[in-house]
Amino acid sequence: MTGAGNVIGNTAGISSDISADISAVAAKDFEPLGIVFAEATASRRNGYGATHDALMREAAAMGADGIINVSIAPTSGVFNRTWSGSALAIRYQDY
Repeated sequence: MTGAGNVIGNTAGISSDISADISAVAAKDFEPLGIVFAEATASRRNGYGATHDALMREAAAMGADGIINVSIAPTSGVFNRTWSGSALAIRYQDY
């Protein structure tokens, strides 16, 4: 595959078989459970992570395994900002 090294950055120590097959993405079927919303107050360095964690907690309360289509942005403040986020909660299908 052309450009595989550019996809994963540093390929040192990775066998050529793995880096050549980097475009193969593992996929699982999932069921959408609904959209989750969350807010977090944090400094600008950890606001994204705090909001992502809050979204994951909201999704877990719905019985979700994970979230996709995540959108997070600061909504107010300068040093101690309020961050808001939304995501689609999903549950993986077991076949």
